[in-house]
Amino acid sequence: MQLCNKWNKANFLIANSMASSLRKAVSQRINIVRLAAAHVEKNTCFRSISSSILAAASSQDGEGTILDFPDMGPPIPEYQSRKNETIDQKRARLFYQSRKRGMSENGILLSTFASLKLNQLDEKLIDQYDMVINKPTNDWELFYWMTEKKPTPKEYDNEIMQMLKYHAKNEKMEMRLHQPALDEKTTPTATPKVD
Repeated sequence: MQLCNKWNKANFLIANSMASSLRKAVSQRINIVRLAAAHVEKNTCFRSISSSILAAASSQDGEGTILDFPDMGPPIPEYQSRKNETIDQKRARLFYQSRKRGMSENGILLSTFASLKLNQLDEKLIDQYDMVINKPTNDWELFYWMTEKKPTPKEYDNEIMQMLKYHAKNEKMEMRLHQPALDEKTTPTATPKVD
């Protein structure tokens, strides 16, 4: 019985010590966040986010608020369509861009679409496809539009987007685990073949 009491007392002391350390860490975090907010308040270009920082600092429950800061990087330039590009050059460029997206989901969806449809599209649809895959600055937005998880903005809601949405539904239940192989039938080329 005496051993049990010593054990409980030791556990109680450890728990109190841990709780005290946690309270100190939380108060230090709040002080650090308050200092950051004061620094941000002095700098006029960051003033808009200082209220979010102060709101997080005022949280006393230890949980705090998750801060989602605005993108502070340099602005991404708006996409400009290329001038003096032949239709074959544009097809070849779009085929490449459909394969190299930076996220696997779009790489698979767009590369399978491009290998099936890109050679059959007329110039108007090629221009729409160029705008749809290159103008949005966030590939996740494009993915959400194609899979209909988010509504498509009017400027992108065109015939190509409808084709991409249909392709993303995969009603034929085709296996799309990786990008299609590059071959002469599906790969557009910018230069004619010489026999």
